[in-house]
Amino acid sequence: MLEPHSRRLFLESLCPPDGYALDYAVGTTFSLDLLALLSVPLAFTFSDWEDSEGQTTENNLALLESIKRHANRICIFCQAGQISVPKKDQRLFAYLEQSVFEVTAKKKFGVFHPKTWLLRFTSKLDPTIRYRFICLSRNLTYDRSWDTVLVMDGALQDRRNAYSKNHPLGDFFKALPGLASLTGRSVPAAVQSKIDTLEEEVRKVAFDFPTALDDRNNPVAFEEYQFWPLGLNARPDWPFDGGDNELVRRRMLIISPFLSDGVLRRITRKRNNCILLSRSDEAVQIPKEVCSQFESLYTLAPDALPQDLDTDQEGKDALSGLHAKLFLMDDGYKARLWTGSANATNAAFPDPAKREDREKGNVEFMVELTGPRRVFGIEQLMSKKAGTTSFSDLLEPFTPPDHPPEVDRDLKSIENDLDTARRLFACRVLRAVVSAGPVDGSYSTRLVASTPLTALNGINAICWPVTFPEHLATGCSMQAGELAVFGGMTLDAITAFFAFELVLERAGKKAKTRFVVKADLEGVPETRFSSLLRSLLNNKNKVLQMLLMLLADQDAPASQGGIHPGQLDVDGASSGAAAIPLLESLLGALDRDPAKLGRINDLVADLMATDEGAELLPDGFNDIWPAIWAARGELQ
Repeated sequence: MLEPHSRRLFLESLCPPDGYALDYAVGTTFSLDLLALLSVPLAFTFSDWEDSEGQTTENNLALLESIKRHANRICIFCQAGQISVPKKDQRLFAYLEQSVFEVTAKKKFGVFHPKTWLLRFTSKLDPTIRYRFICLSRNLTYDRSWDTVLVMDGALQDRRNAYSKNHPLGDFFKALPGLASLTGRSVPAAVQSKIDTLEEEVRKVAFDFPTALDDRNNPVAFEEYQFWPLGLNARPDWPFDGGDNELVRRRMLIISPFLSDGVLRRITRKRNNCILLSRSDEAVQIPKEVCSQFESLYTLAPDALPQDLDTDQEGKDALSGLHAKLFLMDDGYKARLWTGSANATNAAFPDPAKREDREKGNVEFMVELTGPRRVFGIEQLMSKKAGTTSFSDLLEPFTPPDHPPEVDRDLKSIENDLDTARRLFACRVLRAVVSAGPVDGSYSTRLVASTPLTALNGINAICWPVTFPEHLATGCSMQAGELAVFGGMTLDAITAFFAFELVLERAGKKAKTRFVVKADLEGVPETRFSSLLRSLLNNKNKVLQMLLMLLADQDAPASQGGIHPGQLDVDGASSGAAAIPLLESLLGALDRDPAKLGRINDLVADLMATDEGAELLPDGFNDIWPAIWAARGELQ
């Protein structure tokens, strides 16, 4: 729990239990980095192919195989208009098009803000179906910030009635397709069917309680949990006391990167000795009289902020510093902890007594955990521990200024108008209509909108397919009908993802915003993905590398057909792996893991679909493959 030496990498938390494989996964996030999503299938395919920072491997062949194998087992819901513009062209994004669904909140001034995953795992050796629920404070991006992640594992129980405490979790995932419909979109029937299964089954899952180590390094588990979906109008949006006259007086610690003085006033109204940790640029905006209600105020010390190692890495990091959201209450001998996506803001916790808050209300998700105060309480979290870096060592006291710094209201108004424009833009349905171009093998894409955006007067817009370099962007109309036309596209460059840049200048001040929207593709040739595969495997050596990777067995020595991923060259150039006899590797798979040969057969079938693809198979491969595939059939 925020222990600096035990931060858990995101991909690690997705890895299936031993002996299990992913059946289906549903994720939610406010903002989405497509490259980060592209790395998710690696956790289910090559779980050790990440670096020490949790960054995706640079091996395009590993990405290709993992996304081909698992793209139809993953779906992600994100706030419309919050897909970030990729830093570089990546043709593999085509495999994500059926996995990404843009949604919005029910409230007019709310956004979709939860960061969760629900994963279903199955095993060929064990009939027990296992589930994992992950609740984070981090979006699916490459932010290098201090965040929290809660992982809860459990098994589906053979019982007639659901666990009542799991209903809020099931209700949350059940509501996701309806939030997509608010943007004029719908989820495919196959995805809806999977979500139906997950939301029904998760109500009967017995989750294990998370644990922590006490002062004697003995594991101590939380004793209760409660799920808190917010902003769906089915549950109260103030989880901290429920009107209990005793709980409203309990001491609290608040960790939140973003703040609203209204929420801080509500929390501290009857409480004493509360503690607040936030970002300095947020804390300075809170009135001094509100800050005075806290016993202590902190920000992260400069030494606790992550140091970017290179400019490319810095470009990926939209956020750094504090991003964790955590509320901790001492309640007698117990401690109650809430963690998840909600900041201490009016957007997350609108005040029903205030008229101006009635149209506010983000969709959020939090989990409440209750355990012994001696292990999970405020003093335990804030205490210093000899011989180790404690959480409190990362903090420095914050002194509020007498007067908050002045905000450039004109620039803020421009930024707010752009933010509104982005959401309006992303919440209308776009169609990408593909047709054959004048030159053989070329295509044209018309981007079409069904509704105009007349409210966006004064905003200049450009757009481009994410498979195009940015300098090929073109002006974009705000009216209904044809927004832009992109010609000269190769088949593998066709995409449903389009980048937009909106610029607004007023009174000599200017701001811009950039985002990606997924359009509905029409008229796409059936050979699109086979063409994409050939563009990625464009020489014999890359095909050989791919075959060897599909046969990789890290636990076996090379003499028995084993291949370590490090032997495979990123660019498909010759490496040690190329010298490993392919025949021995195929025979090793036939003996130990015949299922691998099924993936080989899928790749061979894709390549054999065209004469150009067939020529890329290794020399002599067609002489040995039919016999091996026939032997595999006899083993079934």
